[in-house]
Parts: sequence; structure tokens; C-alpha cells
Amino acid sequence: MYYYIFGSPKNYSKNKLQEKIKLQLTTLGISGETTLVSPARSASELALMGVEKGYSTIVAVGGDELVNEVASNIQGRDVVLGVIPINTSDDIYNLVGTADYKQACEGLKKRRLKTINMACLEPNVNFLTKIVIQNNKKLSIQAEIDDFYFTAQAEKIIIDHNLNVELINSNESKSFFSVFSKLWSNNENINNNSYFNATRLKLRTHEILPVKIGDLTVSKTPITAYKKPDALKIIKNYSNM
Repeated sequence: MYYYIFGSPKNYSKNKLQEKIKLQLTTLGISGETTLVSPARSASELALMGVEKGYSTIVAVGGDELVNEVASNIQGRDVVLGVIPINTSDDIYNLVGTADYKQACEGLKKRRLKTINMACLEPNVNFLTKIVIQNNKKLSIQAEIDDFYFTAQAEKIIIDHNLNVELINSNESKSFFSVFSKLWSNNENINNNSYFNATRLKLRTHEILPVKIGDLTVSKTPITAYKKPDALKIIKNYSNM
């Protein structure tokens, strides 16, 4: 039932942690086929192998990059994603419900499922956490969000798997949207960031910039992205929620 994809351990302590996780899985009675990312087999290849073998649950054991890669290859299929986080971001914590490997293992056994959206960066980069665009100077942006066109400036752009778009500005920078929001709400505590939600997004910056998931560059501007509703079933730990 369970097919585990472990990231390649970078050092002795990571290797020992993986051994502890395997022991925990055996103790809980949910051990299964275990695979390890290597130069010969990427996480994408291992995920597809798990699908071809007919496993109903594919578990990513590692950080954000590994989780994204596994999720990208099983989304849209009748397969459930499990996650045992190792040094992951808050994005993964919010999706899984824990940052503790023991709780994550227990969550796998309880198998409480949640269906979530994913997003796709054309032509074929699916993502579960966030993509980030930034530069060492303010960005000039042209964007089309669904049927809404606008130009703006921002220091950083963050887009998550629900296609929530955040344009980040420092306190010294005033965006049109933040000023409008303050006038509309009469609330001086609103920050200078701008927030949107889209089903489809086209975005261009005044110069070509890298688009990153964590430290990994996955594309360059301009970009087109769209939401993939209910694309993935994930095992969620509700003990701390």
C-alpha cells in the first residue's frame, strides 16, 4: 500500500534520521517499499514507478523540493500523497499539519485525507508550495489576473498553489492597491502589500527574471499559471490543528 521515496541524505545525521523514520514505520505496521533518490533515479522517476506498480499511497520523505517533485508527478491520478517532512518550510507544515516525523508517521496510519488544489506554471511545472520572483531592485509588473489587467511595482512576487498572488513592498513603498484599500476601509494598519486570487494568471516583468521554488529555478518571466482544482489527495495530520 505504501511506497516511500526518501531524499538522498546529505550527511551522517540525515542518514540516522532516515533510519529512525524507517524503524518508526515498521513499529506502526506501515512499512512498505522504500526507495532512495540518487543520480540514477530522480524523485520524478521514482514517483512514476510507484504509480506504475499500482501503489495507492506514495510518501515523500524529505524537504520542499522533494515533496513538490513527487506531488507534481502524481497529481491528477488516483493516488494519495503522504509526507514525512525533514527540514521543510511552513508551507509544508500547513499542508501536512505537522513538522514532526513521528506525528507524520502516525498520520499516515490514520490516513485522514484532504483534497487540495495545485497550480501549474506553463508549460508543465506543477507546484504545491510557492513560486517566488524577486530582484535586487523594485520590479515593474504587467499582469492579467482572470479578466483584470493592471500594472504595478513590487519588490517580490509570491504565488502559492491556490494561485494566491502577493506583491510585496517595503513600508516606504506605496502601491496603488494598498492606498486604495486604506481609503476604502479607513484602516491605517493595512500594509503596503497587494493580494489577489486567480484561476489564471499572466505576468510579465520589465526584465527577464528567474522563477524559483525554494532555491531551485523552475522557469523565467514572463509566466502563465493556472489553478488545478482538487488536483491532489494528501494525508493530513489533524492532531495539532
